Amino acid sequence: MHPNWLGEGPAVEFLTPLRALGVAALEFTLEPAHNLWPRMKALVAECQALGFACHFHAPYADAYNPAGWLGGRRTEIEALYAPALAYAAAQAAANAVPTVLVVHGARGTAPRAELMADTVAFLSWVLGQAPSLSVALELLPRELDKVKIGETALGLMEALRRVGSPRLALCWDLGHAARNA
Repeated sequence: MHPNWLGEGPAVEFLTPLRALGVAALEFTLEPAHNLWPRMKALVAECQALGFACHFHAPYADAYNPAGWLGGRRTEIEALYAPALAYAAAQAAANAVPTVLVVHGARGTAPRAELMADTVAFLSWVLGQAPSLSVALELLPRELDKVKIGETALGLMEALRRVGSPRLALCWDLGHAARNA
């Protein structure tokens, strides 16, 4: 869900037809540094007031890539994620269902084993920082020039196994699955 989708109308006009079709939950991408952040927070509050469960997608722009977590970027990445995690955790209390936070694994040109280790350490940190959230590692689209943790079902399952938390699940993005053939 995004404020730009509403055009000039209120959320209730946009969401009423969706509710009639059975939509009960919405996902919002968390981007605290973005200029639309105040509007996004207001939209989340409005959707919660309308009775929708609100779930979240962690920021995923290049700066938020957990690659390098174990190689010196941990403090930088923690500082970037902290506002989004705090906000999602605070909003979890308004949901009648467990609140999901979708995250991406590490990606780049480093060896897969290094990116997997970064991803596992990052996911463990996220789970520790936000105990009220269920975290879902997303299936990512493949790119020929990058290694991504989460571009295959086996890679996703390996990350889940290594983290070993019942609060960690998979987000099987159907659009990404189709792109990956």
